[in-house]
Amino acid sequence: MKLPDLTRYAPLGYSLTLERTLYKFGLLFSGFYSLCFIDRYTRSFNNLRDWENKRYVLREGAVMPDFADLIDTAFIGFALVAAMMLCFIAVHYSYHTQGSRADYLMRRLPDRLELHRRCLTLPILAALGCAVCAFVLLLVYFAIYMLFTPQACLQPEQWYKIWRDFL
Repeated sequence: MKLPDLTRYAPLGYSLTLERTLYKFGLLFSGFYSLCFIDRYTRSFNNLRDWENKRYVLREGAVMPDFADLIDTAFIGFALVAAMMLCFIAVHYSYHTQGSRADYLMRRLPDRLELHRRCLTLPILAALGCAVCAFVLLLVYFAIYMLFTPQACLQPEQWYKIWRDFL
């Protein structure tokens, strides 16, 4: 699959190689780190059952921890990558001020927003991409939690508890 040409959204003459590489590895690392939820979920799920007569039996009164407690810091990697991408806004603006001071030229163009478009677009899109990836994984993990946890062990209002803790 051919990647779209992003150079028209980057500062003139700026190489996007470092940004792309950091973004890809950051997303990959964040995705792998978010798998710590699966580990926490598996351990909590196994604590709900006992091994009796060559089969697992649900403990009496066993309760699964809240989804928000199991998620904990699973998405911190995505927040760090988004913050790193937003730091590239300063890099883009400083790139225009080096050498021939292209920022002065960019301000005289007929489209006065060209400088800001070239400095803000890619970092903001990258940060939004991190947010979308984190939200999709949140939905997947929530589906795993709700589908595989026995109904007798679930506490009510799990979805509400996520947003209550978040906000």
